[in-house]
Amino acid sequence: MAPTSAAALLTAAAAALMVMAALQLLAAAAPPRAPIGLPTNCSTTCGNVTVPYPFGLGPSRCYWPGLNLFCDRSLRPPRLLLGDNGTLRVTEISIQKATMRVMSTGSIINATGDFVSDGWNASFDRSFTEYGYMLATGLNEVVVFGCNVAAMLLADGTGEESPPGIIGGCASFCTKTDSDGKFSIATGDVTGMSSRQCTGTSGCCRSLVTVASPPREVQAKRLYSGSDTVEEELPVNVFVAEKGWIDQLDDMSVRADEVKEVPFVLQWSVTQGLWQQGELGLCADDIRRKLCKSKNSKCTTAPHTTKGYTCVCDRGYQGNPYLVGGCQDIDECKLPREESFCFGECINTIGSHYCRCPHGTYGIPVLDGGCDKINSTADALLPTVAPTPLGLPNCSTATCGGVRVPYPFGISPGCYRPGFNLTCNTTYNPPRLLLDSNGTLQVVDIFLHNSTVRAIHHTRIVPDGFTSEANGTMKAASFQFPDIGESYMLSSRNEFIFFGIGVQATLYGKKYRNDSGNSNITGCVSTSTSIPLKYGHCSGSDACCHAPIFAGSTPKKMEFKVLMDNIFGYNMPLAFISEEGLTAQWWDIIMSRPPAFFMNDSATPRYFSSPLVLQWAVKQGFPVPADNTGQCPVDVQRDLCKSEHSDCRHENGGYTCHCHTGYDGNPYITDGCQDIDECKITTTKCFGVCKNLRGNFKCRCKLGTFGNPSKPHGCVSLSTALSKFIQKNKVGLSAASGPVLLLLILGIMLVPRKIEQHRLKVLKQKYFKQNRGQLLQQLMSQKADIAERMIIPYDELAKATNNFDKARELGGGGHGTVYKGILSNLHVVAIKKSNITVQKEIDEFINEIIDPQVTEEGDEEFPEVAALAASCVSLRSEERPTMRHVEHTLEGLRGSTKYKKDDMVPAEFENDSNVINSASSAKEDQRFEESSRRYSLEQEMR
Repeated sequence: MAPTSAAALLTAAAAALMVMAALQLLAAAAPPRAPIGLPTNCSTTCGNVTVPYPFGLGPSRCYWPGLNLFCDRSLRPPRLLLGDNGTLRVTEISIQKATMRVMSTGSIINATGDFVSDGWNASFDRSFTEYGYMLATGLNEVVVFGCNVAAMLLADGTGEESPPGIIGGCASFCTKTDSDGKFSIATGDVTGMSSRQCTGTSGCCRSLVTVASPPREVQAKRLYSGSDTVEEELPVNVFVAEKGWIDQLDDMSVRADEVKEVPFVLQWSVTQGLWQQGELGLCADDIRRKLCKSKNSKCTTAPHTTKGYTCVCDRGYQGNPYLVGGCQDIDECKLPREESFCFGECINTIGSHYCRCPHGTYGIPVLDGGCDKINSTADALLPTVAPTPLGLPNCSTATCGGVRVPYPFGISPGCYRPGFNLTCNTTYNPPRLLLDSNGTLQVVDIFLHNSTVRAIHHTRIVPDGFTSEANGTMKAASFQFPDIGESYMLSSRNEFIFFGIGVQATLYGKKYRNDSGNSNITGCVSTSTSIPLKYGHCSGSDACCHAPIFAGSTPKKMEFKVLMDNIFGYNMPLAFISEEGLTAQWWDIIMSRPPAFFMNDSATPRYFSSPLVLQWAVKQGFPVPADNTGQCPVDVQRDLCKSEHSDCRHENGGYTCHCHTGYDGNPYITDGCQDIDECKITTTKCFGVCKNLRGNFKCRCKLGTFGNPSKPHGCVSLSTALSKFIQKNKVGLSAASGPVLLLLILGIMLVPRKIEQHRLKVLKQKYFKQNRGQLLQQLMSQKADIAERMIIPYDELAKATNNFDKARELGGGGHGTVYKGILSNLHVVAIKKSNITVQKEIDEFINEIIDPQVTEEGDEEFPEVAALAASCVSLRSEERPTMRHVEHTLEGLRGSTKYKKDDMVPAEFENDSNVINSASSAKEDQRFEESSRRYSLEQEMR
């Protein structure tokens, strides 16, 4: 064989093996088929009827004792009969309902042609009642045809000594007509079968069987009127039939005595081979283990009797609980919405399912139209001079399902800070951004400016979670709030909402994050003062109330106290946590529903999708200080807030970063905060000429106009202003008024300019005081040469930097921009200009400037003076020295200076505590002491 042929065969064989492996994996992934009967060659069908275990055909090993059936295969199609030689034809067996639908031959009593008897009795076949078969309650009815006839259905009692009793019956009369003064029966009433006439007065009556019991016999008796003997010649027929059977024969023109088969429903249970525990309810463990072989199943006594047991699959499962592996998960999402009670987004789970409102909505998804659209309040992207980064440079995933994911949040590894990893679930369309591991918190908005996250909390309330007091006046339920992690906590922008009438609702849990026990978080009382109900802002009088919750609280339990009888009090209460301001929407969603919603089946869970607001802060990796001053340590500011134009705050139990005023973007990323171009924002209050500045903007009137450019039509031309002034003051135009008008024009032109100059002068004085200029003057008062070099007017600084030309920029510091400057004496200097407005950072900027400048420019003692000045302007009181300490430090510096001037070595006086100065030195000391005391007093008063 050629090598190429061998290679081709090997490739084909490998492909075949891969296909086979894939098919095996698919087969392994598919759920196993639910068994029907025992696997020991037992037939499970007869004709078109399925025969599930514990029923069976053939050998006794194929069925539970007493539940054997017979398949008559001599007929086409084969017929399934009850018992070995039964006369009841089985058409359906339900394991879940423990019922069997059978067909009986004709009526129980057929008195056609019997014109003599006054009554009739017909007994049921005892062969099927002894194995636990009973007439199913609510599913059968007694139907009587005839004139002036009463019929009763009797059944044996279900107890040991219970006497027979009537479980159904009715009386049938016929309409009489007047003919030649004689009353006669309208025989047409009984010639056909019509449910519309089966009312008891038209030759037909019906009565529902209300008790599940073994049927004993049917008794019928004529009720003679003595006015007409024709009624004796009319037929009498009594049926025990499935409820609604007569309705199906509505259009059939058939006489009652011509009916061939009638259906009715039996209720069955397992009675043989098990001991009788003698009480209703769940089975004993040994009975359950012997009878109910499947997982996810339970055993109960037969309804209304202690004789017999049945097995059922747990809620969320279906199949045969009598067989191993018989109960299989139900895919509720494939059921009609009316059956699954999910009008939103259905997600199947093992043994259950979740129902959530669709993407971008909130509400109650178990209601048709119960989900309302949520209004997004995401951060608006402001126009910036340069683009603002969203995530880290090497992280491409910055959005999920239309939701922006800014750093410190992230999806991929290495793209988020610890505690801020999110999950983008792409199995949804569109994808969903999830916060918690089990997917109950869906993120819809992330805010950097106020450090919050907006999420939809998908949860459910089930009756199994409720506990009640014996008298039913108090109910409690666990609150299913997910573990949101260390970085998040509930915001005070949420509230507790409750719907009910005459009920007090209380929410318990941890009021603060570090609480150890459960305390009362919040609560309210809801009642109603008007019918029909009208929305009253959930004030407590419109079947709705709401109450605020504490920021950082953790709900654990809800408690409801019934204050009056109402449909809300004795059923599942409606209580949840939602973002504040949505009570009107919740009221429309819930209270516009029929009462059946509040009285629904206890097996139906109640799903909620409610919006929440969570606060967040960076905590992992940084020590949290004990105080709550709102300030961040310098190392936290440096390591967390990477952008130049940003600051750090201590809030929400951790640290957050924020762009400076006039900047927007992501402060957690280098160059993340960019200057906002306010002139491109339509909401900017500038109706003149707008000029964007770094971190700010300037608004001026157009050339040739003056006034207030921040107001609409605030800038006017000179001619317009004069015209208005003349009209207002009725100034006459004459030769004498010419000089007045000229002065008026000059005044109008000069006054605004003078006002602006005065404003700038006051602003400079304010900044001089704010930046500790007076303190610097005092410190330098004894060194005039240094003072001249240290205190430089702003105009000279502007001139030295060519009006702070961008070409002169050398770089940027933590709080400003450094420029190269050339002073008037041709000295080249570095000038740092602050570009911040936060007071705390102004203080840091001052300390940053004073220390190195004084160190370089002053003599040897000036570094110590600079350090002393820096400590004096500290914002923290514990770091500022006292007046006495400042005075002693300055005196010490003064003494050391004098020693050096006199060529004296300080070491000579180390052991000499008494130093005598000259008279001139004493005067200098006195003058310096007075200056030092004045400085200390001024600083202390500040």
